[in-house]
Amino acid sequence: DAHIIQLDRKTFDAPNLKKLLTNKDITKIFHYARADMAHIKHYLCVDVENIQCTKNMIISELSLLPDINFK
Repeated sequence: DAHIIQLDRKTFDAPNLKKLLTNKDITKIFHYARADMAHIKHYLCVDVENIQCTKNMIISELSLLPDINFK
């Protein structure tokens, strides 16, 4: 499932979201997590636990491919 959340810009109070993001038993999947983590840390003041970043996964998978010569 994918979910979009719009926060109250005055308080950024989201206790259920904070509980979810800090739960080590739930894997959170992001693409280019570095930018997302910076915003979450700034606005929600939490450290997200158990993160998988698809950008890093793609780079890791590409590194396993044999060298390709396009000449």
